[in-house]
Amino acid sequence: MGNMATKMTMEAVDMCSDAHKSSHLFGKEVELHSLKNKDMNGKQGIAKGFMVDTGRRAVYLYDTKAIVGIKPKNLKLLEEDDEDKDRPNLCDVQDRLGAVCLHDLLMGHRIDVTKHLLSKHHPRADIVDCEDFSLKTMSLNGGSGIISMVSPMVQQYAMQQERSEMKAAQNRCSHCGKMNVDLQLCSRCKKVQYCSRDCQAKDWKKGGHKSVCKPTEGDEGIVIDKPDDNGMFSSTMNFRSRSVQQSGSYRKPSNVAVGEKFYIKVQAGGPTTPLLIYDKTRECEITLPSQQRGFQELYNKVRSETATQGRKTYIKASFDDAGKMTVYPNESTIKSTW
Repeated sequence: MGNMATKMTMEAVDMCSDAHKSSHLFGKEVELHSLKNKDMNGKQGIAKGFMVDTGRRAVYLYDTKAIVGIKPKNLKLLEEDDEDKDRPNLCDVQDRLGAVCLHDLLMGHRIDVTKHLLSKHHPRADIVDCEDFSLKTMSLNGGSGIISMVSPMVQQYAMQQERSEMKAAQNRCSHCGKMNVDLQLCSRCKKVQYCSRDCQAKDWKKGGHKSVCKPTEGDEGIVIDKPDDNGMFSSTMNFRSRSVQQSGSYRKPSNVAVGEKFYIKVQAGGPTTPLLIYDKTRECEITLPSQQRGFQELYNKVRSETATQGRKTYIKASFDDAGKMTVYPNESTIKSTW
């Protein structure tokens, strides 16, 4: 499913990918369940090959010695197979150089193949090859559109996938992973959330949360001093006039009051790369050098956000009447509040 794809190879990928989703059942003892034909529920047998035309698995039944086609969702293993629970999408399996088919497509112009791959197989955009290149890093590079005709399509897909994962992480139980349920924060550290008291108790004893849970520091924050002017402003190019315009500074946004907390976005690069910090209006916009107070705390907070690959987070900040900025790393979120 790359730049050399043909109609035949694309059809083969579709069939193999569908079969791969239930390949862990092949040759294993299974039991039928949740079928409309109640008499079939509870029957046991051996799962056989994948039936491409119907999307079913052939099953040899012990009692009747007949082979029937059953949807994979209606089959369960008699012996739980923990090793096969985390099965990757076949299109995400890397080659010897760490690349997947989406890496190959990015360097070509096969719009037809790219559309099919993204819409049907939903590959991951954060897989890194041997040169540390991923679709997410590409999506941050504004000039990558000139490389390939499919770049804009892949960029949009990568960003949509990241937003979906951020939203999912916000609505997932920290212990069982259950989503879209009422969640309650740990009252002590306010960093993890649970769908029930049972999950919280299990995570406390067996999940290891007891060893890392620390009381939140409440309103205590870190004062950020004004950076040097040579690293304080961001620059934008006006492509019509060819002029460079500077914006942002170390100051309170006009839409918040003195002492009022507001969200800033913090973006991190490497451990010595200055942090980019700005609010929604961009009136407050600074780069914080690695040697300055508050850098390490903010950097650690950003890096701890797995849903954004440790690249960004939103943290509350405020300005006092003397114009000093304070940030509150314990009051953060990965969901945009803008």
